[in-house]
Amino acid sequence: MHSTASDGIFSPSEVVHTAITCGLHVIALTDHDTTNGVLTAQTAASQTPLQVIPGIEIGCEDALRTIDILGYFIDLQNEDFQNQLIDIRTYRERRAELIVEKLARLGVNISLERVHAISEGAAITRPHIARVMVEKGIVPDNQTAFNRYLANDAPAYVPRFRLTIPEAITMIHQAGGAAVLAHPGRYASPTKVIGEAIVAGVDGLEVYYPDHAPEFRQQILKIAAENSLIATGGSDFHHPENGTIRMGIEATNMPTDTLSKLRERATRYSA
Repeated sequence: MHSTASDGIFSPSEVVHTAITCGLHVIALTDHDTTNGVLTAQTAASQTPLQVIPGIEIGCEDALRTIDILGYFIDLQNEDFQNQLIDIRTYRERRAELIVEKLARLGVNISLERVHAISEGAAITRPHIARVMVEKGIVPDNQTAFNRYLANDAPAYVPRFRLTIPEAITMIHQAGGAAVLAHPGRYASPTKVIGEAIVAGVDGLEVYYPDHAPEFRQQILKIAAENSLIATGGSDFHHPENGTIRMGIEATNMPTDTLSKLRERATRYSA
C-alpha cells in the first residue's frame, strides 16, 4: 500500500484507519523509495488490532524497462540503507526538473513549485507531475498524461535512478528485509524478469495481484514452488478507484502462512 509519503493520496494514518475499516489485520506500507511514512502508520496502529509491517517498493530501471522490488520487515534504522534511499530521492528531484523542462519544450508549461506542493514533501514521482497537468486542464486524467507525455516511451520521459535488480535486492537484504518481485504480470517479459530476480536472490513473487489473470497466477505459483519462493500478494493501493477501496482485495486468495514465511525469511538477513 502507498501513502502520501510517495504517490498515494491517503496519509499514513489514513491508510491505517481505512485498513481497519476494511477489516484487515496486517498491512505493509510500501511507499516508493522511502520508509518515511512507516513510523507514523505504526504509531496510528499502535492501539488497534492492526499490525503495520515496515516495507518499501524500490524502483529499478535500465534502458528498456522499469522493475519494482518490494521489501518487507525492513530495519528502518539501517543507516546505509537510508543513505542509499536519500541518493535515489535526490535524483528523483533532479528528474522532476528535467521532466518539467522537457514538457516546456513540448509547449506544456507547468510549475515545478506546484509539483513540490502536490507531493507535500514526499518523494516526487511521475503521478505527482500528472496531477499538476490534470489540475491545469492540460489533460483530462493521469492516464492521459502518461499516455501522451510521461510513459517510458513518451516524449517527456526521463529515466529513473539506474538501479539494477540485484542492487535493489542486496539493499533490502542488507537492511534485514525479505525481497519480493512486485506484480510480475505488468512486465513485457515476465518470465525473463522472474528468472533474473531468482538469479539475484529474490525471496518471493507477488503472485496474488489484482491485475493477474488466473492462468498467469497458476504459472508463477508453479515457478515460486519450484524455486522455494514465497507467494505473496497485495492490493497496491494508491487511492479509491471509482469510489471503491480495494485494500485487501487479494487477502482471501493468499496462503495463511505467507506472513510467517516472510518474517522467517527476513530473519535470515537480520541475524
